[in-house]
Amino acid sequence: MIGIVLGNQLDLDLTFYYLLIFVPLIFLFWQTKKIKFILLVLIAIVFGIVRLQFSHPEINEEQIAFYNNSAGLEFKQMSEMQWQGIVTKEPDIRNDHIKLTLQTSQVLVDDVWQAVNGLVLVKSNLYPEYNYGDQLEVRCKLVQPDKIDDFAYDDYLSRYDIYSLCYSPKIELIATEQGNYLSANILKFKDKVHLLFKQNINEPASSLLSAILLARKRGLSDELLNNFSRAGVSHMIAISGMHISIISLLIARLLAVLYLPKKVAYPIALSLLAIFIILVGAPASAVRAGIMGAIVLIADYFGRFNQSYRALIFVATATLLINPKLIIFDLGWQLSFLAVLSLIFYSPVMDKLFKRIPQLGGLTAILKTTLAAQVLTLPWIVYKFGIISVAAPVANIMLLPSLPIIIIVSILAIVISFIYAPLASLFFWLVWYILNKLIEVINLISSSSLAVIDNITISIWFVICLYLAIFCITKAATFKRQLPKI
Repeated sequence: MIGIVLGNQLDLDLTFYYLLIFVPLIFLFWQTKKIKFILLVLIAIVFGIVRLQFSHPEINEEQIAFYNNSAGLEFKQMSEMQWQGIVTKEPDIRNDHIKLTLQTSQVLVDDVWQAVNGLVLVKSNLYPEYNYGDQLEVRCKLVQPDKIDDFAYDDYLSRYDIYSLCYSPKIELIATEQGNYLSANILKFKDKVHLLFKQNINEPASSLLSAILLARKRGLSDELLNNFSRAGVSHMIAISGMHISIISLLIARLLAVLYLPKKVAYPIALSLLAIFIILVGAPASAVRAGIMGAIVLIADYFGRFNQSYRALIFVATATLLINPKLIIFDLGWQLSFLAVLSLIFYSPVMDKLFKRIPQLGGLTAILKTTLAAQVLTLPWIVYKFGIISVAAPVANIMLLPSLPIIIIVSILAIVISFIYAPLASLFFWLVWYILNKLIEVINLISSSSLAVIDNITISIWFVICLYLAIFCITKAATFKRQLPKI
């Protein structure tokens, strides 16, 4: 991980990195254990640097990005290209346009079709509609992504391996159902569920439920999204390791509070986690988050928090080997990793601290889980967003108990709707009622001027010092026996 981050800051010839790998290897076999360990760490760092370098594609005639217009050109001066590709992701439908991610196959150069590779993000009109698996022929102006004000849009897209944007497209449908069969059917099922929500639940509750269960935020107003952020409960509508870990743990612990035995409660929580991943369409980000959530659940079940961090490191390393850009450009991945790591290390600490105060059943479990997740995520959130939600602990205690209920009742409603629709409408009414109350509470909390402290500016060095302080305090604390060795 350190190597990947360093690799993003350094720009040296790859030969230098190869030498850094092989020179320590020469000494690896006859030095002391401490020296061997240090050399292995250095090798791992260099390997991370090299892996990041190889994650950047070589832009040549075989890559669609080779045919990009320069981002500095005026739009009228840009030339058009004609190319073909297949829609490989669920279309991103906005209020006034749609975004399609296409895997390219051919490009027309001098009236000859040439094979190409690479992804293009196409911004098109809402109609005609296009779906996952459609093969399209597109004529448009290809543009290299660039920064938008202070937002590094080019870096944001590079984590998805997208290096070309397409504007003002003329699109012709060539064929349908050219995508992965399993992915296509999952997305069709997701569309059916989304339609069920629209038919049975009024807005804005319907869009909120789609955001929670289907990862579709497009129906939510900017005002409501901002209110979620001010109240410190944005994780409720985010598909991340943080969100899934907290929800999975809460479902398991709340089921335990209802006197279900552990052997029943935790398998139910894992099953609901699997159903949830399928409902959101099983994208790579959700699968990663699901694995992180499962690690926390299994660790809590066996009481082995002191060993589960190794599994987390393994999962993180594996995902970064596949896509090293995640740790640099994907804020969701960063917060997921920090939240799960924080839950692993500090859940036992919160359990010990909360033994000294009166227990309030599920509410105590929510507060413990929320505070444990905040230890390592809060410094990074403040650095990235410049905001601290003072209302977050209170908001989480008030609102999080409703989330497992919403998820469980919604899944029951979906299943029953395919068996006996009139009965399902009763479950959907209950979900609508809870969601409406949830929105009312969020709007009330976020309306207070004391809900947040914003416009905070801190440097990366201050954040590093904060994490070092947390590490030192953790090592020196009297409860260190409860923590895994770090």
